[in-house]
Amino acid sequence: MTTHTTTGVVTASFPSGPIVRTLAELDQPAGRDEQVLGVRTARVVFANYALIRHDFPALRGASTTAIDAWLVQHGAVISVGQAASDVSSPMYGRAVVMPVPGGLLDVKGAGVETGVTPTRNWHQNGLLMLGAGIGSAGFQDLIHNVFRDARSELWSSRHGFSDRICAIRDM
Repeated sequence: MTTHTTTGVVTASFPSGPIVRTLAELDQPAGRDEQVLGVRTARVVFANYALIRHDFPALRGASTTAIDAWLVQHGAVISVGQAASDVSSPMYGRAVVMPVPGGLLDVKGAGVETGVTPTRNWHQNGLLMLGAGIGSAGFQDLIHNVFRDARSELWSSRHGFSDRICAIRDM
């Protein structure tokens, strides 16, 4: 779906292919269940409401406040292994895929997997710093605009899932 205004500014531009909506569609044979805990102090710092409404039909008429509450309810999680650790280093290292009503959320910075001890090394502490998340969102938007302007068949997401930054939460 691509929508343009009369001024040429893109208001919404999304891949037209199917969106992955179940864990079975991910084609990730090495994937396994992960224990996570909800984080009550989380808040939404950034959300691409147009993308969220596009990808999750049940939210199409929802207010931004309702979408923020939905994101915190379903995406503000941290792994049990991370919650038991006292390490908090500024590097990203772990993601979980959360089944939610209408699809899946790929939650970055949710902590290390069970049985792994977080370290202060690059990509091994399980967390994603707020600045890195905002930088990733900006870079994704830049790459998306390059593909769009080149009228490329490529998109910044594979199979309509993953690496489409729709929100950033702060815990």
